[in-house]
Amino acid sequence: MAVKSTLFALAAILACHGTMAANRCMIDGKTVYQEPPCPGTLGTAGDEIRSKESEQRKAAAKPAQPAAQNDAIDRLTTYTTILGRGIACNVPGTDEASRRLGAWMDAQGLNGYAMIAAAGIRAAAEQQRAGRSPDTCAKVRQIFPTINWP
Repeated sequence: MAVKSTLFALAAILACHGTMAANRCMIDGKTVYQEPPCPGTLGTAGDEIRSKESEQRKAAAKPAQPAAQNDAIDRLTTYTTILGRGIACNVPGTDEASRRLGAWMDAQGLNGYAMIAAAGIRAAAEQQRAGRSPDTCAKVRQIFPTINWP
């Protein structure tokens, strides 16, 4: 009976006093319990858990690209650069190369990259015309026919 009345009294005191947050922190290598948030954290333990859960949801929502798709994107970048330089230098065969590049993009599932590819081709052509390309048009004309277009 004494235990029961003591617990009741303690519960009443806590109810009137309000709830205090207790954060377990590591400060100078020691475990410390304190009401304010731990240094270097977002707030209470609940805030920290919610933050970690939010980060995990964001990571799960962003699908990782498989290595094969990364390789295809790298190849796409190379093709668009060479095609843009070829167009700027009026190299024969750019129309066929464009057609083959589009068909390859469809086959690789890179349809969503069409606008990026177009911008890359345009940027490479503008750089070539402005003389900001590492290759001269003579070099582009020499190399373009040797490209193994997809």
